[in-house]
Amino acid sequence: MHAIKFMKIFFILWVNLLLFSGCSVKEYAPATSVLVTFKSDAFRFSDMGYIRKSSRGVEVELFSAGNLVQNFQLEDDVCTKKGCLNYDAFNQEYLHSNYPNEVLKNIFRGEPIFNKKGLQKTDDGFKQSIKAKTYNVIYKISNNSIYFKDKINGILIKIREVQ
Repeated sequence: MHAIKFMKIFFILWVNLLLFSGCSVKEYAPATSVLVTFKSDAFRFSDMGYIRKSSRGVEVELFSAGNLVQNFQLEDDVCTKKGCLNYDAFNQEYLHSNYPNEVLKNIFRGEPIFNKKGLQKTDDGFKQSIKAKTYNVIYKISNNSIYFKDKINGILIKIREVQ
């Protein structure tokens, strides 16, 4: 009898432990509605989306005609509908292999890229012009919009907050 009573108590404690601490909730800020254009050799999209930022990363959901087309969770790795990749593998597949690891996370967060190389403050944000043999990047943050273009590799990311 004592063994059954012990098992019941153990089971109740175990279930409570799983319910209250097993699946920790990520602390994302409220979602921001955005109009996103993302063009690269591997991915083309232009429609509405949502961006949620946290202290560790950013979550991006892209919709077309109300259906989820793609999502990105950018933290330690990049997770999409297909699975998770480290930043090197993600950049190689979706962007360019010579980009710094967290360039996409920084773009969606509206933060400087390439270790602030070529950073120029503007009245309403900043801009960066970054040139190398394998890329030619123009990156601008102003008011509620983000613009990233790599002229050599044909990559374009435009994000504009929708009011």
